Amino acid sequence: MAKKRNQKNKADTGNSNEVSEIKSKKKSENDFAALFPSVKKRYILLMLAICVVIYIPALTGDFFFDDEHFIVRNKYITDWKYLPDLLTGSVLESIGFKDNFYRPLSFVVYMAIYKITSIFHFEVNPATGLKTASGLLPFPYHLSSVIAHFLCGIMLFKIMMYICRSEIFSLLAALIFLCHPVETEAIAVACGLADPLSLFLLLLVVYYHIKLMETQSKFYIPLIFILAGLSFLAKERAGMAFLLVPIFDLAFIRKNEKLKDYISNKNRIFVWAGLLIMLLLYIQVRNMALNLIFIKLRMFIQ
Repeated sequence: MAKKRNQKNKADTGNSNEVSEIKSKKKSENDFAALFPSVKKRYILLMLAICVVIYIPALTGDFFFDDEHFIVRNKYITDWKYLPDLLTGSVLESIGFKDNFYRPLSFVVYMAIYKITSIFHFEVNPATGLKTASGLLPFPYHLSSVIAHFLCGIMLFKIMMYICRSEIFSLLAALIFLCHPVETEAIAVACGLADPLSLFLLLLVVYYHIKLMETQSKFYIPLIFILAGLSFLAKERAGMAFLLVPIFDLAFIRKNEKLKDYISNKNRIFVWAGLLIMLLLYIQVRNMALNLIFIKLRMFIQ
């Protein structure tokens, strides 16, 4: 009898441990869901509708302003064979400009748009009178900028939800961002993709840094570095990531941690140091790439 009683007690203890583990797991899952809630469909549709309504004139517009240099006359977007040129020089080198535009990722997107558009879009060649495939249709270029801008609004909503835990305030912040006229120039021109694309990638860096700090899962570290590198290649201003992430961390993630405990977190310091090293490497690569312009010009002159 005593042996059976002991076995029953052990079984009860095991069951209670399993129940407590399940409850603990559910609690952690609920805490994670509370910190990183999914965006409700009605909010997504509202933000999408706002973007479309505001930027209809851009979506239906033609190429203008800097589009002539970055897209219409730029042969770099017409073929994948020019990818090495984008990585080793200025994006406007193909039209003879001496400048410091080093944005290969944005132009890779333009290449993809050009190739896809040329499948179904044809223009009449004035010299021969024949129809030839052309990727120079304004709509898809404008659409890419609007989509990137919309995605920035989604990410801003998710980050604001972490900061203030209020759907109303988060939605309001996202809508103000999407509607603000300061963004108009970057979104209205077809060649403005670099701005919203780099910002979207930068917001992803901040978002996954939040997840890293809340979960301490090392899975997010390489993801942060990959996104940061891509944001640098989209536009130069993304270099601010090495300052933005620590400032955001100090302002909104630290909470009540003691300074000693705060700076002793290896994941945090690793990300901060990694972003700084990546920025220094990017500056070096960019300088080397842009200097190649002058090397090529000297070779051409000689």
